[in-house]
Parts: sequence; C-alpha cells; structure tokens
Amino acid sequence: MKKLSLFTLILLFYSHHVISQPENWKGKTKIKNGITYVHNPEQGLWDNDPTKKLTIERIFSIGSLNADEEYLFSWVKDITTDSAGNIYACDSKEHRIQVYDKNGKYIRTIGRKGQGPGDLMRPMAVRVNRDGKIFIQDGLNYRISIFKANGKFDHSFKYGQVAGENLEIDLSGNVLLNHSLFGLPKGQTIPPIVTVYNLKGNIEKQFGKPLLILEKDGYGRPHYAYNGFSKQLDGTLIVEFSYIYLVHFYKHGTLYKAIKKDSPIFTRPEIIETIFKATSGEGGKVKSVAQRSDIRKILPLPDEGFVAVIFDKGKNFKEKTVGGRDFVTHLDLFNSDGIFLKSYPWDWQKYGLIEHIDKDGYFYANRGDSEIVPGVTKWKISFE
Repeated sequence: MKKLSLFTLILLFYSHHVISQPENWKGKTKIKNGITYVHNPEQGLWDNDPTKKLTIERIFSIGSLNADEEYLFSWVKDITTDSAGNIYACDSKEHRIQVYDKNGKYIRTIGRKGQGPGDLMRPMAVRVNRDGKIFIQDGLNYRISIFKANGKFDHSFKYGQVAGENLEIDLSGNVLLNHSLFGLPKGQTIPPIVTVYNLKGNIEKQFGKPLLILEKDGYGRPHYAYNGFSKQLDGTLIVEFSYIYLVHFYKHGTLYKAIKKDSPIFTRPEIIETIFKATSGEGGKVKSVAQRSDIRKILPLPDEGFVAVIFDKGKNFKEKTVGGRDFVTHLDLFNSDGIFLKSYPWDWQKYGLIEHIDKDGYFYANRGDSEIVPGVTKWKISFE
C-alpha cells in the first residue's frame, strides 16, 4: 500500500473535520472539500441576552412632500455610496439617479428617460467603482450604462438575457450580474448564478449553481430559487437564495462558505392560484409559486458580518394576491463566522426598506421624512 504524505493526511483530515464552535451555540460547523458549512439553529446566540437591543437613530432624510424637484422621488429602487460618502439614489420610476453629498445636499442628476446614449429606462441598481465611475443596470434597455465621476455619459454595453435586480463591480473593475431564470425559452440552458462582464460587455466568467426548488411549477416548468448578491469590502461576493434560508460566499468565483439557518417561517414552496391585478387591462388568474418567507437582501457589515433582510408574509400567505405588500420584515444578524446572533423586528413602513450599508456602518432606507414619502434616510443602527 502506498504511503500517504503528511500533507495528504492533513488534507484528508480537514476535508471532513468539524471545527470549534462558540459556547452555548447549538449549530454545527464543518469543513468538507475545502468548503466551510455553517448550519445555524432557529435560536440565535444572543437570543437569551436582553442587553442585545436594536437602537435606531435618524441622521437625516432626503425627500419630503414640499421639497424642490431635486429632492423629490417616485420609487427609490436602490441606494449606494462612494468612497467620499456621496449618496446615489436610483429612482426607477423617474428613470434617473439622484446624487447627494454625505450630508444630503443635492449634487446632480444622472440620466433621463429614453433609449439613446446616457438615457435610462427603469434603472434597477447603481454602483460606483474605486475610480468614481457610476454603473447603472438600465433595466428596460437591457444594458449597463456607465458614467464618469462628473456624471457625464461614458459608454454602455448590452447584456443578452433579462437580468435580476443586482449589480456589483469586482476588484478588477468587471461588472457582475445575475440573470433571470424565469421565462427562459424552452430548451435554453440554465445559466449560472453570476455572470462577469468586462467593460466591453464580453463575458469573462460565470459561476454559481442555481437551486432547483420545484420540478414543475403551475405551468409544467422547472422552478429555481431567485438569487440576489452583494459584495463585501474585500471583494467577497455573498449570494442569497430566495426560497430557502441559504447563503453562499465566493472568492474569485470559487465557493468557500455556505450558511444555512433553521426557520419555521421558511415554508416549503407551494403552487397556488391567485388573481393578477394588472395596471392596465383586466388581469386574471395565475398559478404562482408561493412561500411564506424569503431573504430579500443580504447587507454586508464593515466587520465582515452581515444582516439578512427577511420578508414574512404571515401564516395566511396563500390568501395574498400577487404583488401584495402585506408583510413584516426582520433583520437577522450574523457575525463574521456566519453564526446567527439574533433577529430584530424592523418596521419597514415606518423606517423604509433598507437598501445599503456604507463603509462606516450607516444604514440607508428608501423613505423620506415621513412614512408616505419616498426618498433616502440615513440611519445609525446598533444591535447591542
């Protein structure tokens, strides 16, 4: 029998080794084939600690009923900040990006409705790279539009397939998108989760395996979990799965960590018949895939932990119509090891939906100075 080297023995040991876990934590962590798997129980590490409370402090709000045009919004779909703290609000219905300084003072507007160079049609996401260039997912134009730091149009490139509502820029300056798995032509190959484009629009890399949820949906088609993603400061990409409490971590396109969490509100997806209320026309009945709860977004924290924004439609979720906004929101806090700490209720109707956390740990939500006004509010939030 061939004698194994010390290196090989160490590799074999760690490929199935269960690593140390925090005291009083009931989950499990193991390493297999170079990937760390963290399985969190329903109970968080801080659940029995009454001192770990959520505190919320408003820093400022942009947007009010009587504001000037530069401070009015219709639908803030995404928010980001640059290295100087400037704020970029993606107003999808107005087909533009509004830019403000770190104190909320208006700087400029980027884009206008249209299909020409520099025009936008329902932008869904915005990001700024290290050089200050602005990247916009130009939703109904099916392209990435790129602007210089001064707001002047630079260039754009088309992407071939309908994209999800995500956009990131990696440390090499490439554009990361995820493409929709719904409505694919019959026989078309299911794409990986993440597609990496260079600035000419050529595909550099694809990675991530979609998760099949149902073999057949209400129309006999396979149904995959929707994926969103976000980027940590060191370039790590965090991918969430919508129909299961699962989060994947990638470095340079390679999966290295997978985090699961037990949760009674994450029910098995079901096919239900609901009424689709069209904005024009009569609408009608549809057979949709429904689940009580899902991960709406992962928000990386500066300390390499993260917050999972959870939507819960309640135990009567099957009675809701498609497109309903009757849900509650929770912020699930995880540390840098992927250990679930605690779940905190978040009143999204009062405080807005959180869209971004900046490098200093401030939270940004899509509400103006009151519950009925869209805009941007900067919050200082503490979990302890």
